Amino acid sequence: MTAAGWPARPDEEPVVATFGAWVATMRRDTREIEVSRTDVEPGLASDTGGQVLFDGVLYNADDLRRELSIPEHEALSDAALVLAAFRRHGPEAVHHLRGQWLLLARDRASGKVVCARDHYGHYGCYYAEHNGTLFVSPSVDALIQHPGVRGDINRAALVDHLRHRWPFLEETYFEAVRRLPGGYVMTYRAGSMDVERYWRPLREIDSTLTPEDTQARFDELLERAVARCMFAPAAIFLSGGLDSVSVAAFAAEIAAERGQPSPYALSLIFEEESANEETSQIAVARQLGFEQTIVPLNETVPATGLLWAAMEMSAVQPWPMINLWSPGYRHLAIEGHRRTRAVILTGNGGDEWLEYPIIEGERLIRRGDLVGLYHAWQSLQRGSRLSRSEVSRHLLWTFGASPIVHGAGSRMVRAVAPPSTLTSRRRRRIAAETRDWLPDDPALLTKIVERYEDAASRRRDKLDHYHTARDFEESFERARVVGMHMAHPLWDVDLTAFLERLPPRALIHGGRSKALVRWSLARRFPDLGYENHRKVGATLMYQSIVLGQSPDAWRRLGGAKALVELGIVDREKIERRVEEVMAGNDIGQAYWLWYVLSIEAWLRRRLWSDRLSW
Repeated sequence: MTAAGWPARPDEEPVVATFGAWVATMRRDTREIEVSRTDVEPGLASDTGGQVLFDGVLYNADDLRRELSIPEHEALSDAALVLAAFRRHGPEAVHHLRGQWLLLARDRASGKVVCARDHYGHYGCYYAEHNGTLFVSPSVDALIQHPGVRGDINRAALVDHLRHRWPFLEETYFEAVRRLPGGYVMTYRAGSMDVERYWRPLREIDSTLTPEDTQARFDELLERAVARCMFAPAAIFLSGGLDSVSVAAFAAEIAAERGQPSPYALSLIFEEESANEETSQIAVARQLGFEQTIVPLNETVPATGLLWAAMEMSAVQPWPMINLWSPGYRHLAIEGHRRTRAVILTGNGGDEWLEYPIIEGERLIRRGDLVGLYHAWQSLQRGSRLSRSEVSRHLLWTFGASPIVHGAGSRMVRAVAPPSTLTSRRRRRIAAETRDWLPDDPALLTKIVERYEDAASRRRDKLDHYHTARDFEESFERARVVGMHMAHPLWDVDLTAFLERLPPRALIHGGRSKALVRWSLARRFPDLGYENHRKVGATLMYQSIVLGQSPDAWRRLGGAKALVELGIVDREKIERRVEEVMAGNDIGQAYWLWYVLSIEAWLRRRLWSDRLSW
């Protein structure tokens, strides 16, 4: 076992490399894409008709060559390949690309610019527009440091963050900077902008596949997904769970076939008993022949503790950090780089795509499918550490009857109540939610209500879920600053398109969820009990860390001074509320308290850089 040291502050770490810090500028009076110089510039390719900027990793370059009839001996960069694809397919070329990337394609004749991001948003992509000039970058900080982009803080977004609501996927915490979500394309010409989703998996359920065919096809697609991600020597964030272990098993076979170095296992030990997977982590790495760094979470941070380390890390991020565990995983990413690995594989996506979806409860109740409800309840209860009553409550009420009841109630109220009454009702509810910390600011409250109404009129699904987007972006940023790529095979476009068409029951076998990986791992690792594996959770550990370490952090901060200065919280109200939360034992409020501390740390760097160093 090894455990690298950790300096006092993340910004004092030895940053070995960076990528993705450029800014591309498209002006009305030129037909060229201008790129500010950085240590590592994006790929550029051009011909008489147009120009392409491509940054990231193209997984299917060989397939694209064959599709475009480009001879193997003809040397082409990824940018040149993408330019050739645009010449053949026009803007539809984005459908033919696989990987993690962002691109800009400009047509010289019309001046039209197409900007697109990979299907799920693994690679960063942000933009700003000012006086007919478009600025694009994979880095929020690079954009706001550009002289053509204002860096005003988006106060309403921070208020909603504290409300545990993120109504607009496209917005950032800066007024002028927008996010291009994964799977979206932006078309821009002479100040006119159109943003739309270019990809969505087909959702027609395919009931023709037998269980054997389903398993074989899944294994084939997952193996290809892992192989695509292993474009360089790889490490893997190895937990003891089904998802990362299934990726690790395929990665071991692929590395051996290619003659690549065996993946290097990077494992955190969560000390809380209910979240500790150390035994499985060590056993899997040993059986697969992986070298391994396995280190307790508390050894990846200084003596000040995880909470303070996470606040320091949040201070230097492009946004207030959400993931409390990030310091531990950043520590592992640095260790992976020291082990000469260039890409880190994860098991991210297993809960979203391989687990029986608890939101099926609503559909099953509407259909009166009692047998289906029982099988769903059984699989969820056997696969998690929740009690039977907790599983029942979530399946039958939270994600079952509650949406039906509240939906019917909302429709009835909207049918009979005038709009002004609904607005007043929303205003009172939001005021009640925030009365313990929001200042007396009618204009700000009005804006929050308007944002709520605007967001409520939009349809959203898991492809446009804010937490998914932010998880990818925090992962991308964590790896970016140490010069590595983060890869998530279970979010592969072709694999997830297949999984989306499976009937939910295909994810259950023998009364247990995640059947597609569970029984495969049970065969590979017969001594580790994966056929009966239960998901672990770190909720109790999270609660203990936040509530246990926050009093010292709050004292060291001297309160929420930056939040008060920006007019997001009232000083006396926030002090009372924080004291109440720290004295309590509510996990929901522990999340809120972490948000307060994370935003405060982030704001101090943004507002007071001329007055103090965080």
